[in-house]
Amino acid sequence: MTMLKVDGVALPTPTSYTPDFEEISKADRNANGDMIKEVIAYKYKLNVTWKMLSQEELTKLMSVKRKNSFTLEFIDMDTGKPRKGQFYAGTPSANAMDYKNGRVENWLDIKMNFVEM
Repeated sequence: MTMLKVDGVALPTPTSYTPDFEEISKADRNANGDMIKEVIAYKYKLNVTWKMLSQEELTKLMSVKRKNSFTLEFIDMDTGKPRKGQFYAGTPSANAMDYKNGRVENWLDIKMNFVEM
């Protein structure tokens, strides 16, 4: 089973998968100093890393970053099962390795996050 799919296309299996379940809320204090909080929504932010990817695998991942939004199938931390949602990709980072014949063949410590819309 594939852990992550973008618009139905499988991504490489991550080395680390850390979901944050974020509460989006509006909170203010009234004249008595009491907190009044309105929960607007709960959304996922998935922090994902790969220890090493080939150039071809990283190219697939970089194509995701260029999408304004996409359907992501991911593992829901509530159920441990696949779930779909509308996401966008955060800023990726990676360390170049194995520079040969004018190109990088492998990348190390790749990081990217996916934020639910």
